[in-house]
Amino acid sequence: MSTRESSWTQRLRKFVLATNKAAAQEEHVEPRESAPAFASSRGASSSPTAQETQTSVMKKGKVAFISGPIDTGPDKAYFHTHYVQPINDAIAAGHDFVIGPILSGVDADALEYLLNYHITPSRITIFMTIGEDNAWGKHFREKGVNVHVLEDRLATTQNRDAAMTAASDYDILRWRTDEEAKEFYGPLYRPGRVTNTERNWRRRRGLEG
Repeated sequence: MSTRESSWTQRLRKFVLATNKAAAQEEHVEPRESAPAFASSRGASSSPTAQETQTSVMKKGKVAFISGPIDTGPDKAYFHTHYVQPINDAIAAGHDFVIGPILSGVDADALEYLLNYHITPSRITIFMTIGEDNAWGKHFREKGVNVHVLEDRLATTQNRDAAMTAASDYDILRWRTDEEAKEFYGPLYRPGRVTNTERNWRRRRGLEG
């Protein structure tokens, strides 16, 4: 990594943590729902569980990047099955969160869950491109969360995701296995497709350019 990239990453991480001084005090809050049984098997496509991605990083001052499918199914079942417990663990550890701005699926479900949990909104940062900010920025600012807009007008959603990886310490994510995707998408299923969620997992490990 170049000196310029390292300096940019440090500034980005400082932005995410800058407003967290008040929230650094111990919070004792009760979730509005009990966490369901957590699925720990990897499945046919070796998709990691959300809990597996956060092993060995449960320390104070960490930042979690939450990502996942844009459709979590009836009653948000996918989110409640695979994300609630690791998010609860991160909240209890005093971690902050970065999330994308998509108004459906895991992004939306995670933001709703965190705000309903009554954690300080300053512990949550939404990353957006300029176009996404123009469309949805007001919606998020009204919720009191931090909003970080990429300065590059040509930035893509993958650039935005890469910025969230750089600004965080670990991932809370899961993508559907091949069998789950076949069942969920039916005739729309595309074999071999690499989802943005899997790209996030690969990027963290230096496997994605």
